[in-house]
Amino acid sequence: MSSEAVERRLAAILAADVVGYSRLMGEDEAGTLARLNEHRKVLIDPAIKGHQGRIVKTTGDGLLAEFASVVEAVRCAVHIQHGMAEREAGTPDDRKMLFRIGVNLGDVIVEGDDIFGDGVNVAARIEALADPGGVFISGDAFRQIRNKLDVGFENLGEKRMKNIAEPVSVYRVLTDVAAGTVVGAKRGRNRAWLSTGAVAAAALVGAVLVWNFVLRDSLPTVEAASMEMMAFPLPDKPSIVVLPFDNLSGDSEQQYFADGLTDDVITALSKLSGLFVISRNTAFTFRGEDVSVKSVAEELGVRYVLDGSVRRAGDQVRINAQLVDATTGKTLWAERFDGDTKDIFALQDDINARIVSAMAVELTGSEQQTAAGGRTGDARAYDAFLKGAELLRKNTAADTGEAVKYFHQAIEYDPDYSQAYAALAAAYWTGARKGWLRELDAASVEAARTEAREMLGLAMRANPTVEAYALEADMAMLDGEQERAVEMAAHGLEMAPSAPEQQARLGQALTLAGRPGEGLGYIERAARRNPRGEYLAQLGLARFSLGEYEKAAALFEGLLEEDPARYRVAAPLAAAYAHLGRQDKARAALKRLVEGVKKSRGPQAEPRISGVVSQFPFSRAEDRDRLAEGLRKAGLPE
Repeated sequence: MSSEAVERRLAAILAADVVGYSRLMGEDEAGTLARLNEHRKVLIDPAIKGHQGRIVKTTGDGLLAEFASVVEAVRCAVHIQHGMAEREAGTPDDRKMLFRIGVNLGDVIVEGDDIFGDGVNVAARIEALADPGGVFISGDAFRQIRNKLDVGFENLGEKRMKNIAEPVSVYRVLTDVAAGTVVGAKRGRNRAWLSTGAVAAAALVGAVLVWNFVLRDSLPTVEAASMEMMAFPLPDKPSIVVLPFDNLSGDSEQQYFADGLTDDVITALSKLSGLFVISRNTAFTFRGEDVSVKSVAEELGVRYVLDGSVRRAGDQVRINAQLVDATTGKTLWAERFDGDTKDIFALQDDINARIVSAMAVELTGSEQQTAAGGRTGDARAYDAFLKGAELLRKNTAADTGEAVKYFHQAIEYDPDYSQAYAALAAAYWTGARKGWLRELDAASVEAARTEAREMLGLAMRANPTVEAYALEADMAMLDGEQERAVEMAAHGLEMAPSAPEQQARLGQALTLAGRPGEGLGYIERAARRNPRGEYLAQLGLARFSLGEYEKAAALFEGLLEEDPARYRVAAPLAAAYAHLGRQDKARAALKRLVEGVKKSRGPQAEPRISGVVSQFPFSRAEDRDRLAEGLRKAGLPE
């Protein structure tokens, strides 16, 4: 063909295809084809025509469309994605039909009704990079539409593409930021759900933050998890486990920093109502284990797995993180974040924002402005707090005493550090209950309790946090103020709706307040998010209060098998067996209770019904009577 015979023109090209089409067809060929045809008939074809475009060709699961206006092409792409989200809203996640869409503005070769050339090829390559349900566009398209549509953009940098000579700038279209806003590679930020303070911090780190978005085509894939092998059905919202970040600092004493970063990512995600987040307690059981994404996802019943590493050298920190969709085995993103330790909060916000973006989580208005409630802006205070938190979790007298010193140090650096006040209160409260008075330099149990309440009051005044409300609820429960415990636990859950700890706390408070039917639902939801962990005691107590002795006994037995040190649950276990008329098992459980008490309090200790019942501060007399009568039947002295 001579050059004179070639017809060329500038066009906006939209390329789209269905994510996981082969899998969907393999599972239900006729149904998938019918759904796709219906989507095209009702939504896609009319949208293209309505935006003055034409369909050039279809490829079974995809299509190519041409527009005279790139503004209309992108507007059409956004229209289609919003429409698909609405049409597929009630479809289970593993059956959802999602499109990737790429848009390019470029020169095309025309042959009859068909078009060819780099302009088309770039659109197809960009579409392959796009998120499921997302719209990616080229830099040429971006420059034409930036201030002409009510959308924002994320700069993903330049991408090398197969059979394309020069790198191509790529942008993600964002519908949840102000029109014309550009976030991403050039500024070191990428989404707008951050607090004003975090955005200010981002401005400070812009010069040192190194953005390393890896080409999607080169990101690794792993063996996909089997839906049939999932221990639990996938939740109806995006589900994720954040595995403990590896400490690559070459210094085991820096482990607290890696653990603290992991904790903060989990905590931040737990504040988003649109997510299903596996608890910290379960996530950290995988630390040091050589596990695959597939096995973790199948055991926990989650779709997404985040893992990473932290390397700290002096004041410099490098964080590597990657997010994998376990159902496909594809790495959605893998990035490296470099900066100074004083910029750690901006780095954390970047990671959280990338997770939210990749999983297409819809944020509420308040969540878009989520501030890092109660945290500090002082890197020295933060470092001291992390050291204290690591020690406090060890739950020994000496470590708790050392933790108190670090929390005080954190407060010296930042007198308004609410999380540090709450942690300090927790340390004193724990010490008061366990008699660790010398380590806390407390004159008496009452003095330690008074100090705990004073620190908690300061936390509440500085900035009420999830941690403060949680401790307030725990104190109220132990003091027998169950209605107040319910109120405080509800506040905590409102602040962190995806946190299993807050769900379990509210469920326990409701059970002790005489509303076990309500409490059970919260605890069961918490247990689903903590498959390797706790809440067996809370579940068992709710079942016991409902008179479901068989189920309660099974739960208590499971807990004692996992952790014999939790001997106190042997009391309701013995009572449950006694109510079921199983005296041999009741006496065996009672023996475990007595042995545990003697080991804890000394060989002269002799548990009595009244003392044991007092350890379970039920509000309802019938709940106390149920436990007392069961213990009496089991043979415990009055």
